[in-house]
Amino acid sequence: MNTSINSNKENLVSDITLKNKEFLNVTGVKKVVSLNKEEFNLDTVLGPLLIKGQMLEMAHLDIDNGLISIKGQITTIEYNGKYQKTKEKSFLAKVFR
Repeated sequence: MNTSINSNKENLVSDITLKNKEFLNVTGVKKVVSLNKEEFNLDTVLGPLLIKGQMLEMAHLDIDNGLISIKGQITTIEYNGKYQKTKEKSFLAKVFR
């Protein structure tokens, strides 16, 4: 029984390493939810992780081992309770709010 408890705790480990604000390594990644040149939305063992910046691109991805490397100008790293949409509202959505 202790073995399963320890393995569950190991599964909840996530490390973030940022080098010179230009190269980011994240462990504990379960899924890439969305990505573009300005933001990456990741599902991690600790919850949703939002990474923002400029000219972002994926340098390496290994979902089997929960690893992702991102390069670019990284400005924000934030754990959220939920994913945030960054799309602009449509014209009709603005009119009928």
